[in-house]
Amino acid sequence: MPVLMKCPRNYILRTRLGHVVSFIADEPTLVPDAAYAEALSKNIIPVERPDTEKPYFELAHADITGTLRDALIYRAIHETVLRNSPEDFQGGGVPKAKLISDQVGVTVSATEVGKYYQNYRQIIAENSDLPSHDKIDLVLELQSCSTRKQMEEFAEQIDMPLPATKSKSLKELKGALLYGLINSAAQASAADLMTAANADKSEYKKPSSLTMD
Repeated sequence: MPVLMKCPRNYILRTRLGHVVSFIADEPTLVPDAAYAEALSKNIIPVERPDTEKPYFELAHADITGTLRDALIYRAIHETVLRNSPEDFQGGGVPKAKLISDQVGVTVSATEVGKYYQNYRQIIAENSDLPSHDKIDLVLELQSCSTRKQMEEFAEQIDMPLPATKSKSLKELKGALLYGLINSAAQASAADLMTAANADKSEYKKPSSLTMD
């Protein structure tokens, strides 16, 4: 069944399966089911469904990259240092890579952890703030969910219900929530900027980019 979606710009979507869908900025457009995932990957978002008044997120997946990944790694290292449990560290006092990877939810090599730890020590020595990100707390809360029930409760909390399917793995469902979380936050950020501009144009300065990472 086709899904109504909106693109923030004029755009022609050409999928690997041969679909061609033309979008006019911010106008709802029908997208075939088979083209849905590729549309999501181009920042084309679903329109709210009349029956639930909530957006419908399919099983897309978002990778944790850029400044969000950096912030998560620094947070994990900081919390490990504060716990100060000997079993959490390897030679040279560097936190174990597996421990940091498990906390962040992405693979971080031992070499990477060593470099981040060196930077961390310098930041702390200079009494500076650790790099952060506006989504870090929500992402960490999602990463801590280990059951379907926990993810369902988290999804309701952020007003982003999970796809109604029990045939998918917990990893796939978490990936879908992560995708929706990251993309919806970006849309909210852009909306807030435009609201501020409309409220007082004299105070508004156009950002160099609306890209979060």
